[in-house]
Formats: sequence, structure tokens, C-alpha cells
Amino acid sequence: MLETIPAGIVVYDYNGTRRNFMLQQRLYPNGIFLQAAEDLEYGYQFAVHGELECDQTELLEKLMNFGVRPPPS
Repeated sequence: MLETIPAGIVVYDYNGTRRNFMLQQRLYPNGIFLQAAEDLEYGYQFAVHGELECDQTELLEKLMNFGVRPPPS
């Protein structure tokens, strides 16, 4: 069963630039697919795949950690 995920997230890249991503979650016979697409026409896109019985919270954390750092102080 799919867990509920947020519709979007805000992360900061290594330069401290704020980036907004829309999240998509899909269920396939061989696993769960999460995708984050930046809300720009040619923005970044990241995706992760997990087994059907994977920890979906960990899968979301893995997706959120692609090329990001904590917000600048």
C-alpha cells in the first residue's frame, strides 16, 4: 500500500539557491517509484525506486537528499 507523501518540497542546492519540487508517486508491479520535478520548464528531476515492501519514508528521504543541503543560516 502506498503511504501519503507531500505534494511538494522545498530544498536548497549547494549554492544556497531555493528550489521547489513537485513530487509524484507511482506503484508498479515491481516496486514504488518516487519522482521530484522542479517547477521550472527545464528544472532538475530526480527519481528513486524501491521494492514493494520498502520503507517509503526512507525512500522519500533518499529522494530529498539528491544534491541538496540544509537552508542557509
